[in-house]
Amino acid sequence: MYTIIRGRESGKAHEVLELARNNAAIVVTPDSRAFRVKAHNYGFDDVLIMSYQDLQTGIVPEKPLILHNLDKAINDIMQISYGIEVPIIGFSATES
Repeated sequence: MYTIIRGRESGKAHEVLELARNNAAIVVTPDSRAFRVKAHNYGFDDVLIMSYQDLQTGIVPEKPLILHNLDKAINDIMQISYGIEVPIIGFSATES
């Protein structure tokens, strides 16, 4: 699994878009409309972008996914699913 963890304004979005293009993947992000604008400005009009709310439709994408702003995603998913916002103070992951 590819991970990108850095501060704000450090080029993460561009790297996410390159990764998506190179792997024919879909970028899943909290604000798909704003991220499409950013992708367009970077020249990544060919990358598919969807929101975390789109995943709630039950339609499973047939391409690999890249989760952009995972911290925000967890809060969005909790808000959508349970109607609550839970403060996320950390996470762990297993490299595969």
